Amino acid sequence: MYNWEEPVKEQVKEVRDKELGVLRSSAILTAANMTFMSVAPIVVAISALFAYAADDGEFTASRVFAALSLFGQLRFPLMMCVATVCRCGQRGTSHHSWCCHCLGTHGRSATTPS
Repeated sequence: MYNWEEPVKEQVKEVRDKELGVLRSSAILTAANMTFMSVAPIVVAISALFAYAADDGEFTASRVFAALSLFGQLRFPLMMCVATVCRCGQRGTSHHSWCCHCLGTHGRSATTPS
């Protein structure tokens, strides 16, 4: 074995461990985001019906059915709101990475001289 192999092996292991940590946290956040996207429309519909009941609203089958069908139509836009927030965060991260790579700032401000 060459003398340089062990230090390089240790450095590669450290980088891979950091990468696995980032992948693990990314998977957890993705699962939480997808769960929230699935649950948000149901929570909105239930809370709106509770608010209607608290306001002394009269529940009839036709009103409840109409409300549930309207909330069913709002399901996709509510899910897209969550996805849009997620994409905005990814855009900021990508922009920062691109600036660091292309402009060579690596954590420094683009206007700061090297």
